Amino acid sequence: MRALTVRRYWQGLLLLATCALPAVFAYNTTGKRWPDGSTTFNIAMPGVAPSGIAWSAAFESAMKQWSDKTSFKYV
Repeated sequence: MRALTVRRYWQGLLLLATCALPAVFAYNTTGKRWPDGSTTFNIAMPGVAPSGIAWSAAFESAMKQWSDKTSFKYV
């Protein structure tokens, strides 16, 4: 019985490592992701939010707020 528990433990640990390790290495924690500190978005989101604001306008507003409050700029 103990051998089965140990085996399941290692199988679970291997599964966790297989799933988690790629996600850990997907992040860049040093340097800049975009060398010039900006990126360009082209927005064409159809539809309107329940508040009556077009999705594209809401997205553009959010990106403007982000650009105004950080050193990263969305164009």
